[in-house]
Amino acid sequence: MAGRHDMDELHGDRSSLAAQLRSMRMRRGLTLSALAERSSYSRSSWERYLNGKALPPQRRSPNSRRLSGCPRPPC
Repeated sequence: MAGRHDMDELHGDRSSLAAQLRSMRMRRGLTLSALAERSSYSRSSWERYLNGKALPPQRRSPNSRRLSGCPRPPC
């Protein structure tokens, strides 16, 4: 079972990722609908990822890189 410190660290990581995704979306000028159209995620999934309510599956990370204009890691 995760301790309080582990939960705080996970929350911080989730918040940081959400902030990065929001920044990327704003730089590209994309709406939630446009993100959904360009990826395999639904509009509601993107809303959860951008608000830090959920983490995107790791196996789909190339979609995030593609949306940001980065062809491969490390970006």
